[in-house]
Amino acid sequence: MNPKEEIPEEVLDIFVPFIGHRPYSGLGDTTVERRIKALTFPQPVRLGPGSRAFRVRDLREWQKDPMNYKAKA
Repeated sequence: MNPKEEIPEEVLDIFVPFIGHRPYSGLGDTTVERRIKALTFPQPVRLGPGSRAFRVRDLREWQKDPMNYKAKA
């Protein structure tokens, strides 16, 4: 997804499943897991046992500057 593409505000607050990061990041799951631990990728939200998701808002923020992104701990 193009980070400059305008997305309605209400869409930014939805969740995408963990695997849904791929269209935003283009990264593999192992790389994303490493970056999550290093706080250089958005932190997933636990939705239930064994279920994680990302906020679209956080993924879009990461897209703006992936090399310098720092997640909030």
